[in-house]
Amino acid sequence: MHAQVFVSPLLDKAVLPEAVQHESLDVRWFVAERLGIDTVHEVIAVAYQQPVTESTLSCVLQFRQATREAQNALLKILEEPPATTVFFVLLPDDSILLPTVRSRVLIHTTNTETVLTSDLVPLALADRLSRIAAAAKKKDATWMNQELSALVQNSAVPSHVRLRLATHKDQTGASKKMLLEWAALSW
Repeated sequence: MHAQVFVSPLLDKAVLPEAVQHESLDVRWFVAERLGIDTVHEVIAVAYQQPVTESTLSCVLQFRQATREAQNALLKILEEPPATTVFFVLLPDDSILLPTVRSRVLIHTTNTETVLTSDLVPLALADRLSRIAAAAKKKDATWMNQELSALVQNSAVPSHVRLRLATHKDQTGASKKMLLEWAALSW
């Protein structure tokens, strides 16, 4: 199988085969909150390159959402992949994919339920805001997404805060930093 999907709610790289967990000459990562057609065009261009040090080139895609246009373009390369390229897709939920894309990939899901813990809950307000600012400055979208998910599940966070975060955290255009700051100020 030239394409495999790994489902991890926290987008944990550890669910992937060890050989593709880190970028190298023959392992190319494409990370986006929302997979668009431009990124898929980059993937296709790389997929047709020859491997440098290994016998295969691995393209790893990580995203939380994808446009229909991007998925249809991705579908074409999955249907007729280059002989020396394999694809690994890391998603929080396979329902993101169109049924036609799901039918062309092998899907791996984890059967263990992940308990999310928040870095922010035990901190004082000033420390919460400082931690959020540091993550935003580093553009650490993974930490911000994990923290939002953890706060939604944490019973120590007031229910009105959890409800608002759950409603807005996955919306296109929602500022993760602003949501976290609002949450930090709300309890």
